[in-house]
Amino acid sequence: MEDDLESGGHGPAPPVPERRDSLLLRDSSSWFIWELFLSKVLSEKAMHCCIKRLLQKGDGSSLEGLCQFLQLIQQDLEVVTSKEVMDSYYNQLDFIAEKGKRAPRLSLLLKHTADSRK
Repeated sequence: MEDDLESGGHGPAPPVPERRDSLLLRDSSSWFIWELFLSKVLSEKAMHCCIKRLLQKGDGSSLEGLCQFLQLIQQDLEVVTSKEVMDSYYNQLDFIAEKGKRAPRLSLLLKHTADSRK
């Protein structure tokens, strides 16, 4: 009982998720954001902020999440976004895949995502 009081009455803290759970959570988050966009709860501008933030972060997990996010929302976002803006995102992915020093698996994912639009 004393442990419950110290932890706010909610029992012990949940364990930190494993990498696999983190990937599932990221996939779920991308899906949720996409659903909010389709429902017009999130604007086109919010989608671009998400994409730009992931590109700016530039670490492996952000880029992997960006690829999954773009594969999910690409068709819906291209309806409301100029071709030049979308081209710039995919050109950046292509550049990172070719010039960046990334793990081979991530480089292939970046290249595949960029090529999937062509």
